[in-house]
Amino acid sequence: MAEQKFGGPWTEKKLKALEAYLKAYLRIFTSNPSAQHFTRHYVDAFAGSGLRHTHSQPALPLKLPKDGDVLNEAQAFMEGSVRKVLSLDDPFHNYWFIENNVNYAKHLKDSIKSEFPDRFPLCHIETQDSNEFLINWSESLGRNDRAVVFLDPYGMQV
Repeated sequence: MAEQKFGGPWTEKKLKALEAYLKAYLRIFTSNPSAQHFTRHYVDAFAGSGLRHTHSQPALPLKLPKDGDVLNEAQAFMEGSVRKVLSLDDPFHNYWFIENNVNYAKHLKDSIKSEFPDRFPLCHIETQDSNEFLINWSESLGRNDRAVVFLDPYGMQV
């Protein structure tokens, strides 16, 4: 599994704020008839693998309970920004996930395809430098395009 080890309580607060903002943002386009003609884009410029393993969680394999119940693997991992945005009720028209690491990008693509099959056709996973992508992509936008660009690099990637 292509997990990334980062994050803490501040990360969860940030992701909750992102989720609340996106819900309000999308509500504008779904409830306002004059805004419904816009094409909505979401860009996660540092998408990662889609999973994040927090420092406070055990890095060892999970132990099964004595009663034989199988633990859901997701209990050991927190949702990353990709899962948050794809889980929203109201969709964007296009999702752009940029990840420079080939292994993370492959895991992300496979995860989206299996967990969000209805949204997968709307997803574009780009394996390239985020800075280059954003320059080229932003030049392709038209008057009827609206976008949220989430910039949350690990370290000093911007």
